[in-house]
Amino acid sequence: MTPPFRPSPSAGSIPRGCGGDRCASGRDAWPLHHVRHDGVFCRLCSSCVLLYHPAAFCSACLLLFPPASASASASAATAVQEPRLDPILSPPGPTAACSSCGLFVAHHSCVPDSASFVCPSCAAAAEGKPFSYTPAGGGRRALDERAARVLLVAARLAHDSVARAAAAAPRGCGALRPGSGLGAEALPRDA
Repeated sequence: MTPPFRPSPSAGSIPRGCGGDRCASGRDAWPLHHVRHDGVFCRLCSSCVLLYHPAAFCSACLLLFPPASASASASAATAVQEPRLDPILSPPGPTAACSSCGLFVAHHSCVPDSASFVCPSCAAAAEGKPFSYTPAGGGRRALDERAARVLLVAARLAHDSVARAAAAAPRGCGALRPGSGLGAEALPRDA
């Protein structure tokens, strides 16, 4: 098995650009996040990170939904102490799924009609246009609130993805742990 992050190869062979399928952000998308997707580590632009995690955030206001495990632990913690406020997490509330793809979701309060909600990706596809959460055109551009939110949500999702991969790694590498009898100490020694 290859390590998840290999040392950087020579500058001529470094892959450039986003590794997302049908990426509409362009070859010079920046920044690129390290993400584990379907068991493979890849580098994705902020837009592709969001597109690969459609149910993790509201596609209208771009706030993260709290994880299900956090909701249960937060309700238990409220009796003891006030929970820490996270500005990128959305408050709990009812959500609507995209009426076209069923993958992307939005808060009822963020869309005019939750029954006929169509996510931005499906709306762009219906018009025959590629979709990206990041603005088109590379180079320098102002970081407005929406662009900052896209970047922050993508960074949080990428961090969580790599953190889950790191947490799972020791279970898969048990044979290489010292004292397991299967690592380097089990090899015969030269006399």
